Amino acid sequence: MKNRLIFSPFLLTIFPILFLLSVNQKEAMFSQVITPLIFALLMTAMVFYLINLAVKNVLKSSLITSLGVIFFFSYGRIHLYVLNKKILGITLANHLILLSLLAIIVALLVYLTVKTRRNLTTLGGLLLVVSASLVAITLYNVVYYELTSRSKLSQEKTTEASDGANKDIAKADVYQIILDGYASDNALRDLYGFDNQEFLNSLKDKGFFVNEKSTSNYTLTFLSLSSALNMNYMDQFKIEEGKKYIDRAGLFTLMDKNEIASKMKSYGYEFIQIGSGWEGTDKSSLADINYSTPYMN
Repeated sequence: MKNRLIFSPFLLTIFPILFLLSVNQKEAMFSQVITPLIFALLMTAMVFYLINLAVKNVLKSSLITSLGVIFFFSYGRIHLYVLNKKILGITLANHLILLSLLAIIVALLVYLTVKTRRNLTTLGGLLLVVSASLVAITLYNVVYYELTSRSKLSQEKTTEASDGANKDIAKADVYQIILDGYASDNALRDLYGFDNQEFLNSLKDKGFFVNEKSTSNYTLTFLSLSSALNMNYMDQFKIEEGKKYIDRAGLFTLMDKNEIASKMKSYGYEFIQIGSGWEGTDKSSLADINYSTPYMN
């Protein structure tokens, strides 16, 4: 039983990160929390190891580490709670004062935990059950949203798919390269003092058409790509159950099974997707070949 109790601080580390994702899942993707999760778990493991070296008691080390994790992830909430509160004219929201008070409380609790001779197995077991329940409930919400939201968005097609009658027509190679956030010549010059004309002229010399007065159709990548890749504006897409455009998971489905790729494949094109490292365009279920690359964003 005691060996299982060492999982409490790690579960308490996972919970706030998953919870933050669950309440922001319309704007964040699961892949974005993987790195913070790994880093946080490694830090928790290091703290637990160091505490256990000093205390030489796995259960007490687990409880002390859990205490530290709770205070670490709760500090922001505690600070908000005492934001406008004073004691004896002292502003509790002052970070130095608040950290000092919390440090005293933590130090006292750590001292009592180390010195007590009581059996702490029951307390450790209760903490394990609570932390595991919190993670399980939050993980369920995250997984449920991931599995269901991607099927909520459907597109009202305005054109019929090709029957493939033109597959034998000679086809030119088509490359679609999207430089997300690449500013116009005017913006680079006026805002950053950078003259991009030499590069634009070189493109023109090679036969490229450069639209020097173009603007993005939307201000956010997932909206812009959902619209451009499906050759339609966002108001032409039907959002079920009152879903807002900010719900990225559903729109990622539009990017994945987009109209341009579908039509090109219907004409016999081979579709090769070069991953960007961003979940929305990292791979495509329509692609004949998906190339994985380092993060390109």
